[in-house]
Formats: sequence, C-alpha cells, structure tokens
Amino acid sequence: MSAIPSFDAQVDGHKLHVVANGGERLAMLLETIEGAKSSLRLFYYIFADDDCGKRVKQALIEARGRGVKVSVLIDGFGSGDCPDSTFQPLIDAGCVFARFYPRFGRRYLLRNHQKMVIADETVALVGGANISDAYFNDSPEGASWHDLMIRIEGPAAKRLARYHDALRRWMLSPKPRFR
Repeated sequence: MSAIPSFDAQVDGHKLHVVANGGERLAMLLETIEGAKSSLRLFYYIFADDDCGKRVKQALIEARGRGVKVSVLIDGFGSGDCPDSTFQPLIDAGCVFARFYPRFGRRYLLRNHQKMVIADETVALVGGANISDAYFNDSPEGASWHDLMIRIEGPAAKRLARYHDALRRWMLSPKPRFR
C-alpha cells in the first residue's frame, strides 16, 4: 500500500492533524504518551499483548514514573483474549485500570468500541486503530480497511477527558446501571 500523506486542518477552534499511515500513527501515539505532563486517559476496544501493546504499556509505565496520572479502560469483549494479568504491570505502576464488561441489552450485546487517548486535557487522539500490531501495519494480508487517526488540539480534548472520567466512574462503580 502506498504512503498516504498526513494533513492538517483548522476547524472551529481546533487544530487537527490527520494521519493514515500505520507507522506514523503509532509514532504519534507513542509521542503523545511520552509528551504527557500531568494526565493520560486511554480507552481501547482491543489492547493486545503483542509488540505494539507492549510498547504502549511500557510508555504508560514510564509516564506514570514521571508522575503522570494514567487511566486505561478497555473493552471486555474486544480485549477478551487478554487476561487482567496482562495489565498488572500498569496497576503495579499506579495506573487506574478498568474493563468494560459487555452486557446484553434488549436486542444486542452492549460493548464499548471506542478508541481514544487524551493527554493533559489539551490533546486527544481518536480514530479507528486499536492497540494491536494488525492496526499499525500498512499492508495487512487481506485487510479491507485503512484506519485513520486524528490528533485534536482544542476544547474537544477537555470534553473527552470529562467523558472518559464519567465512563471510568461508571465502570468502577459496584453496580453500574445502563439507565
């Protein structure tokens, strides 16, 4: 697959940087984690225990070592192949960790398919890529998709941080209710 150039845009008081290539997306993710000064909030549908997952985990542990508050939320269905022990090093480093457990709603399985990183309430990364080698490979065998990642600087990052915090409180509550 040929390289797709990244591009920048300004929209409604937000600086956007759109990236399609896997290597560039992974570099932007790691740079965002490494550049965080006070807080990191992540939510991923899939957080695999492969090379990419290990690199992100290590960067989060190092951020925590710098005094950055780190919260990692994952989906229990999408990340079902990863036992909680995979994330124990994050917990041991002082990171908050929670798993969104899927539940059956009236007609379908409720799960959380989001992918986001919020750093210092000023920068957010959103897009289609999960934390897994397959999502940062520019030419996966038989892949019929191509993910994008958007770096957002502006007021939306603070709103996403508040959303993440509310979701984390709900996930960690003893009896979370859907209504």
